[in-house]
Amino acid sequence: MMRRFVLLLIVAVGFASCSKDDNDSPKKEVDYKNEYVTLQTINWRTTKETNTNGITGGLNLLGVHVQLVGTTLGDSIQLKTMGDGLIGYSTLKLDSKKAFNADVQISFSVVSPNQVPTTSFKATTDLLIFIKKDTLVVPLTSGLLKY
Repeated sequence: MMRRFVLLLIVAVGFASCSKDDNDSPKKEVDYKNEYVTLQTINWRTTKETNTNGITGGLNLLGVHVQLVGTTLGDSIQLKTMGDGLIGYSTLKLDSKKAFNADVQISFSVVSPNQVPTTSFKATTDLLIFIKKDTLVVPLTSGLLKY
């Protein structure tokens, strides 16, 4: 029963994910809902900062961010993050009605100017909803992004 629920959840999130061909898209109103989480907005964006710090040519800090707005019936909720090979989890703050509005940098990397990707790509992360002793994993995939 739980496997069927997770499979349906994965399919539904796939249809709800942002799919515009560039990263200057407005917020995606997804109106995604299951019995444990409702996502009203998923907004993906990229950032690129140049830091010279005395280094000839400088370095670029590349980031992928996702803004999530929604509610949950879970006890807590986290978003998977990655940075230069390290995996972590960012806990989303819930208000008294278990609503959340978070903008989280889900990945970053430091590259030289000639290593900045020039092609479009998709980003992925997982939303983890903790319900008593169970964990519901909701995979999220962006549309095409570009730095």
